[in-house]
Amino acid sequence: MFDIGLSEILIVAIVALVVLGPERLPKAARLAGFWVRKARAQWYTVKAELESEMADEELKSSLKASMADLQQTLNAHQQSLQQEMQAIDSDIQQTINTQKESLKNDLQALDADLAAQSDAKANDADTAHDPENARQP
Repeated sequence: MFDIGLSEILIVAIVALVVLGPERLPKAARLAGFWVRKARAQWYTVKAELESEMADEELKSSLKASMADLQQTLNAHQQSLQQEMQAIDSDIQQTINTQKESLKNDLQALDADLAAQSDAKANDADTAHDPENARQP
């Protein structure tokens, strides 16, 4: 990390021994070790948080991409269903119109038959009441 070799560590240890003395050196070493451990723990915590946030961001972007793809798929299916519904509606409307025309034609034919039968009955009734027409063969 700091690129310190064994010779530099020995020089620092000798200077510390001369400056602090043999009585305070173990206490200072423990204190230095404590602060180094605390700094490492803090570094690992920050590193873990950064990695976690990066993973969260990747997950969010992945979810956004998935949601966009899903939305496009849903829109395509919705358009397809709407087109099918319009085609079915058109077919139903056409069938209804042809059935109406058929029923209208059938009713007109029935009306014509009924009118013809009424006319025939009326003629028969007229000939039955008119004795002159009844005698003529």
